[in-house]
Amino acid sequence: MIPFLLPAQECSWSGPDESHDIMTTGFTGCGNGLDAFIPEPGDSALTVRLVLVIWKDQNGNSPFSNNQTQDSISFYSAIQAVNTSHFSNFPGPSVPNPSPTVNLSDTYIRFEVARVLYAQANSTGSNMTFPDAFNNLPEKFKKGYIIVNYASWLYKGLTPKPNIWGEARSWRYIEMWEQSNFNATHLLSHELGHSLGLDHTFNTNMWGDGDKINDTPLDILALSSTVCDPAPAGCSCPPITPYPGNVCPNNVMGYNNQEWWSPRQIATMRKHLLLETPDIISNKISLGTIPTDYLEITTNTIWDNERFLYKNLRVKSGVTLTINGTLILGKDALIEVEAGAELVLDCAYLSAGGAYLWGGIRLLGDNTKPQNTQDQSKLTATNSIIARAEDAVMNGTIYGGAVLPSGAIISVSDCSFLNNLRDVAMVKYNDAEFAGVWFADWADYQAEFTNVDFKNDHYFETYGHYRGASVSLWGVHGVVFNNCRVLQFSLYRDLPGVPNEAIFMLDASIKMNGGRIDYFPYGIRSFSTKSTLIGSAISGVRLNSNRYGIYLGGAQMHKVVNNTFFVPRDVPGTAGLGGQVDLPYGLYFHTSGLIRAEENKFLQAISNQYDYSSDPSATHIGLVVYNNGEFNDVIYKNRFTSIRGTGIQAIGQNRDASGNMGLQCRCNEFVHPLVDIHVRGTLGNSLDGVRKSQGELTSTPAHEFMAGNLFSDQSIHQ
Repeated sequence: MIPFLLPAQECSWSGPDESHDIMTTGFTGCGNGLDAFIPEPGDSALTVRLVLVIWKDQNGNSPFSNNQTQDSISFYSAIQAVNTSHFSNFPGPSVPNPSPTVNLSDTYIRFEVARVLYAQANSTGSNMTFPDAFNNLPEKFKKGYIIVNYASWLYKGLTPKPNIWGEARSWRYIEMWEQSNFNATHLLSHELGHSLGLDHTFNTNMWGDGDKINDTPLDILALSSTVCDPAPAGCSCPPITPYPGNVCPNNVMGYNNQEWWSPRQIATMRKHLLLETPDIISNKISLGTIPTDYLEITTNTIWDNERFLYKNLRVKSGVTLTINGTLILGKDALIEVEAGAELVLDCAYLSAGGAYLWGGIRLLGDNTKPQNTQDQSKLTATNSIIARAEDAVMNGTIYGGAVLPSGAIISVSDCSFLNNLRDVAMVKYNDAEFAGVWFADWADYQAEFTNVDFKNDHYFETYGHYRGASVSLWGVHGVVFNNCRVLQFSLYRDLPGVPNEAIFMLDASIKMNGGRIDYFPYGIRSFSTKSTLIGSAISGVRLNSNRYGIYLGGAQMHKVVNNTFFVPRDVPGTAGLGGQVDLPYGLYFHTSGLIRAEENKFLQAISNQYDYSSDPSATHIGLVVYNNGEFNDVIYKNRFTSIRGTGIQAIGQNRDASGNMGLQCRCNEFVHPLVDIHVRGTLGNSLDGVRKSQGELTSTPAHEFMAGNLFSDQSIHQ
């Protein structure tokens, strides 16, 4: 399930009759999970709520009847025709189905008109953009409906189109550019198909499988009669090479004779409604209830079709539950995996079934015993999606307000965590062998995430709940993240209820190799109460437009190597004790000794739109070291490019009293920052500052090796 308008993946095309600028649902790599959503006789039809908007010009005139009652009646009639002639009672394919499953003449999808609204174009006559038109609608209609916007050229300040035109701009917004009527129900059905997750059957002006659905025919984009030779019967513009039997395909998502839906197109639309936009469905499917609080899995079981579960699920010890299909769960429902049991997600989709969150997966086990498959539970997930949970995965559970941790083993690869309140919560685990011993702070926890997306998109909802981070780690060490992305694309970024950190750690550590963290207030924030704790290793990560990139407070031996920081700017403000100035930064070490900060790149934000302020005084900091003590730490071979602020800032005690030990800055490159290096004392004694010799100290100072920093000629060195 892919959100709209992701860079480099959007689908955008314009032609004489229709255009769309949306993304559709992808199902690659998981066999054909669509078949579970093909309706059967007797299944409930899903009813989708529509809001129809009629635009008037600057003088208040509608291009239709200019009478709201008459226009409303006509609209209702048009939607009735969509229901009875296009989404049901439709004919079979004119070209044989290349991969038939069943024969259907009904999509089991219907539409109802919740409201007809009039809207008026800008009185100044200036063009109104798509976001403006959507945002000007009453707030209550922005969610829970598909908006169908008629006569949209009026708000765009354009002349009417000479023919009909449609654009599916998102899963919830359609524009229809009809000059004098709204009876083009075939085009409206086509656009509704886009908003329900479908792409065209064609690739642009060539033979090809445009929708990647294997039971729709290969199709062609038909635009101009000049390329039509020969002419299959009934085809407005055929390809140079005729279709089989000289017949033009009649699929709704093509451009000719839009009549027929394939079974897997229908399954795609129903899957999209149930999993992506359930809030626009006015009737909810119910498959009954389980008579007990838990459905218990007591034998090895495989679920490979669509299931609805409105109770808790428990996988008993010694048993494996494998989910290959879709599981829709009820409000606050939990999946609990007992010690000695395993949950396998392989091409699975787990999500809530309505406008709420389900509870998540709870991995149980014995906190006093080692991490093994007898004493702990195990989660193995590949090519799967876990969506809309309160805490998607947790090593333990909560009973009566008390946290009961476990040593659950976690292996997740090639998966997506989508729109969860929190994706991963891992709580402190110490088995009896190490309990109370300092070595417990050095032992790695068996949890690994590889090629995993942790993402909130524009449809993220908190439903009144709050979690502080997408990933929260307390007292677990060495959790591995390989090439993972933590992305905050929510419209509500920086507002209450949205995760404040991508990854939060308390007395915990990670090994993060590659990947991205984008658009969070804090990218990574770590606190430690234990000086003996071995810190995190973070390498090859791109941190884009997080206000604070990485904050590492306490612990030792943090390694931050070969990362790229795009640091936004803001107007300086004071915050915290001592009148400290709050500014965005890339990397911050706070009382963390024996660090490695090497070969990182610090740059300004990719675009000004990601800055927190456009004021000329807006600034930022690349790297900060605060009170790291007398350790001989080296900030080595980092590059600060076009930082519109300070490259390196050393605050407080970063040396011993003699000045012979302490922080060094060596072989760094400063390309036009406003200030290259700023050393600021806070103690007022000999512990203030950094090591006196910023190169290799020898017994003969004259022979000292140089620090090797490279400064541009436009910088300030303090």
